[in-house]
Amino acid sequence: HQSKAKLEEVILCYEKALILGLAEADQLLHAEVLEILGHAYRRLGQCERAIDWYLEKIKYYPLRAFWARYLVGLIYCERLNKPHEAYEILKDAPHAINCDLSYLHRVYGLLAALSFYFQNESAAKYFAKLALKAGENAKQTDRFMQRALTLLALYAALENDLESSRQYIA
Repeated sequence: HQSKAKLEEVILCYEKALILGLAEADQLLHAEVLEILGHAYRRLGQCERAIDWYLEKIKYYPLRAFWARYLVGLIYCERLNKPHEAYEILKDAPHAINCDLSYLHRVYGLLAALSFYFQNESAAKYFAKLALKAGENAKQTDRFMQRALTLLALYAALENDLESSRQYIA
């Protein structure tokens, strides 16, 4: 495939730039290259290599690592079954200065689901409500919105608040 070959070529060029001292020459570009390498490896299906580059971004540029945190958390949740690691990575994503508000509901939705998994009801409700607020413009069919609505409906039903439960799933 030409696109695979192109991605591999891009990876080689960016990795060479890192070897030649990009980090010292231009920190903003270095931050972007770390993330681009993560994206390239993820597109090639090499999730472990992608995670390595995203974690480098988080290590050196923790305040500019929204996408790296979101994608590592997503991979940990959905592919690698590492819920504790996912939570630790994701919890700081909303505070990144490059936070993408159009994806923030996804971060909160993942944090809500992880909190539910950890049996932390108050955190699950908190993050689910944040997901709904952050995702006001997201489609109701968005899986992260659906997850938040389902969790809130479940907790309302457990509290015998059937009217609220119905409203969440209507």
